Amino acid sequence: MSLTTPVSHFENESRRSLGKNVIPLSTVCNAKCLFCSNKMNPFPIYRCGFRPYKEVSEHLYSNMNNVSPFAEIRLSDAMPGSISEGEATLHPKFFKICKMIRKLRPTNPLHITTNGALLTEEFIAKMEKLKPFHLCISYHSHNVDNWCKIFGMNEKQFEIATNAWQLTTDAGMCVSGAVVALPSLVGYEDLKKTMLFMNSFNPFGMVLWEPGYSKMASTEMVELMTIDNEEFKAFAYEMYEACDNVSITWDKNPHLPLNMQPYPYMQDTMREKVYRKVMWLTGEAAYDRLVKLVAHASQYVPNEHYVHKVINHTYGGNITCNGLLLIDDLRKAVFEGRLVFEPDLIIAPNTMLDALGNDMTEVHHTDVTHLPIWWRD
Repeated sequence: MSLTTPVSHFENESRRSLGKNVIPLSTVCNAKCLFCSNKMNPFPIYRCGFRPYKEVSEHLYSNMNNVSPFAEIRLSDAMPGSISEGEATLHPKFFKICKMIRKLRPTNPLHITTNGALLTEEFIAKMEKLKPFHLCISYHSHNVDNWCKIFGMNEKQFEIATNAWQLTTDAGMCVSGAVVALPSLVGYEDLKKTMLFMNSFNPFGMVLWEPGYSKMASTEMVELMTIDNEEFKAFAYEMYEACDNVSITWDKNPHLPLNMQPYPYMQDTMREKVYRKVMWLTGEAAYDRLVKLVAHASQYVPNEHYVHKVINHTYGGNITCNGLLLIDDLRKAVFEGRLVFEPDLIIAPNTMLDALGNDMTEVHHTDVTHLPIWWRD
């Protein structure tokens, strides 16, 4: 007989997350999005239903002392590829959970990513009594036919999601928007109208996502989600100009500087022990920008530094970001790649690791190579 209580997939997810304030509530969704990552994951993910109220309570009482009274408590987020994406507002005890959090933490904003299809006037009136809320509404088209195709929902649900922008704004909630761009389906004119519609509510910000697909995607899905990079770049810059009162985040903006500086790491490579040949690993999306940063900083240190590109063999498709790399991808880059030199130190991105130091498949970061490896921000 075991004396330990089994850890649920939800609680394991919370432990792995990079903050005690991440409490995913649901793996159940009312949408069937065309681009849903659940359909294209190269390894199994857990579909756990709704998180039990008791487990949420236990997590809150165990972890809230370590969370700032002003930090967002995130009820929708999960580590990529671990558990199925879900709609938090579907949880049958959603308001009971929010009330419990409010008693413990009256000032922390509750962050929810939602498709908006449940945000009726009655639902929002209940939420208003439990503010502050930060709602990120995923809104991929302002055209009813396109919206229904993308989300796999009906016209009534489109109407609710559209009206939610005005209702939540009037209720004094912090609202931001997210768009997965599918120009091959909706066209750029529809994407423009969609972002201008969101911009009219002066949201907290907007995120513009390029569609991503893995090697598991069908031919039809690849065609749907393939975009012309130059056309999309031009569209993104047009939206920067048109929505100049709202911050737009575009994760693949080639002019967006990397949020790191190599030079402090380079100095550390020569402190207690001198590493003569240092290899920096990075995914394709950050490669060109990191090459420039490392080349510039390496002028001021005597040892050699080289950036090596890591291909995402696990996901394949057009997945290029550091956050979706796995330990196995790093191994392939080190042992199967054409290296400029044999390194005596490797520096790798820690965005691919959870709070326990594991990748998405729970392989530990020490399993990459026998060589010394440092993990950078």
